[in-house]
Amino acid sequence: MNDDQLLRYSRHILLDELGIEGQQRLLAAHALGVSNNAIATAAMVYFWARVVHTVVYTFGIPWLRTLSFTVGFL
Repeated sequence: MNDDQLLRYSRHILLDELGIEGQQRLLAAHALGVSNNAIATAAMVYFWARVVHTVVYTFGIPWLRTLSFTVGFL
């Protein structure tokens, strides 16, 4: 990591869970383009399942709430 990256990611590096090694892994994964359409699609399905679950929970439709929770959980 160069000086600019150390300055930019200093807050991440200070975290015990991440550190310099973890930040370097994140940078390497980003450079390799690890993210793909399957990950984006899964994130989108999860997001909308959570939205539907919240709306359905608010209106109190139990069977649809269970269905949306199950889709979001998978």
